[in-house]
Amino acid sequence: DNLVIIGSVIGPLFVAPQVLLAWRSADISSLSLPTWSSWLGLSLLWGVYGTVHKEKPIIISSLMNGSMQAAVIIAIIVRS
Repeated sequence: DNLVIIGSVIGPLFVAPQVLLAWRSADISSLSLPTWSSWLGLSLLWGVYGTVHKEKPIIISSLMNGSMQAAVIIAIIVRS
């Protein structure tokens, strides 16, 4: 379980470069609002599933992924 928890924390960090790109780049035309919104929707579903089944790694991963995805979505909306 500890290895999965570590993975659930590290995995979402792979999205960090996209978050930085969304907030720092002059051109965000390559970022798709529907795509990132879909990813966020899936994270929310996984978060509900993890909560119902009391699966800590799924909850952690979903919260972290959802936070990163929301940061990209907000950047797309604000900077468009």
